[in-house]
Amino acid sequence: HAESYHPPPEYLFTKEEEKEWLEADPEDRKLKFMPKDFEKLRKVPGYKDFITESFERCLDLYLCARKEKQRLNIDPESLVPKLPQPHELRPYPTTVAVTYYGHSGHVRCLAVDPLGHLLATGGSDNTVRIWEVDTGRCIRKFDVTATRPDGASGDTETKPIVRLAWNP
Repeated sequence: HAESYHPPPEYLFTKEEEKEWLEADPEDRKLKFMPKDFEKLRKVPGYKDFITESFERCLDLYLCARKEKQRLNIDPESLVPKLPQPHELRPYPTTVAVTYYGHSGHVRCLAVDPLGHLLATGGSDNTVRIWEVDTGRCIRKFDVTATRPDGASGDTETKPIVRLAWNP
């Protein structure tokens, strides 16, 4: 409570205690300050050594020795991984394992089902074919022709299939 701006009366110095505190050596004092009573907090004066201590602190920070950064001397080429030569990667497939026969033109798109068992291909012959991945057997064939975009009746156009997607 002695450090309060409005301490209880028992913490305030009497005339004798104040005289004794002033005459005492600063190292021998019980308190480093003399308690004072202020009616309101706004009547407490500013800390008299604030500017001096702030300046000294800034001066200490400005003049302090800076730590020298250690730079790493790393050759950039040593960071690039060493890739093997293609002839070292064998055995990779050099023969055809499965062939999918069926489209009469170019295959323009394909999509693999989410489980990886089936393959759908779309070709320039306007067919969509569903294949078994393991055997290469065609399970289903769909002939697809596009109608005119405005929905008018009449002749149908034949456009190659360019996109496929599985709808689970």
